[in-house]
Amino acid sequence: MTWQTSEGDRVLDGAEAELVRTSLGCMIDRLQSRVLDPKNLEGDWRWDFDVPLFDQLTTSEQLAVLRQITEHLFTPTAETLAPSAVIEAGVYAIFQTVRQFIEEEIDQQRLDLNENDWDRDDGFDDRAPSLRMMTLRAYHECFSDEDFCDEDGFCDEDGFDEVDGFGEEDLDDVDLGFAGSEKLTAYSQDMDQWREVIESLADQILFDRDFEMADDFLDLDPPLAAAMKDSLGIRTDYYSDVAADVRAEQIEETITAIRKITHSKPR
Repeated sequence: MTWQTSEGDRVLDGAEAELVRTSLGCMIDRLQSRVLDPKNLEGDWRWDFDVPLFDQLTTSEQLAVLRQITEHLFTPTAETLAPSAVIEAGVYAIFQTVRQFIEEEIDQQRLDLNENDWDRDDGFDDRAPSLRMMTLRAYHECFSDEDFCDEDGFCDEDGFDEVDGFGEEDLDDVDLGFAGSEKLTAYSQDMDQWREVIESLADQILFDRDFEMADDFLDLDPPLAAAMKDSLGIRTDYYSDVAADVRAEQIEETITAIRKITHSKPR
């Protein structure tokens, strides 16, 4: 066992793992660009991952959180990582990063830019296949029985037989079953559909979004907060557990440790 997910204790693998690895690698690229110059750590400039609880952490705290997440999502551990608001906010930031870069892909597609014209500044020069392709692969792997196959597990003519055997030509034809919407393919530009897919993938790891209520609980009187957490099944220390910090001399080692895991399989 390693991570308590909504699908049980597990280690990520397959297309789901590849998508999460890629997103984590992108996040580390962003954070590393901030810490390359120690003066950056003293300023207000920082990356926004669109997850307020994670964004308010220092860069060194974010790295510490991502190291814990990476180790527990991808390597067998003796015990699962106790859920906390900052840890689960970090997991959600992984999927928000996927969303951000799918938005970037779509923006560039709308400008009729080809891959050779993409902005390389964020370390995405080796991004192949696209984030949209990878997201569809992960979605198919996680939900193929629900969205592509019948109750006996047999796929219809629009489905896939297996994840490893399809390419972009297959993704042109797949229908993820969004009512009233066009088919979602690796080239689709409908961000509402992509957000729905990404949220579904996040739900495979996160039970809920309790971390989004952190500020609300901090404003409550302790007895009331304790009673509400008990009624909602939230761990007593869920909001009070703070992120570990990484000392300046440990930053490079932390980044290396994360990259060793996120790059453990060829992209």
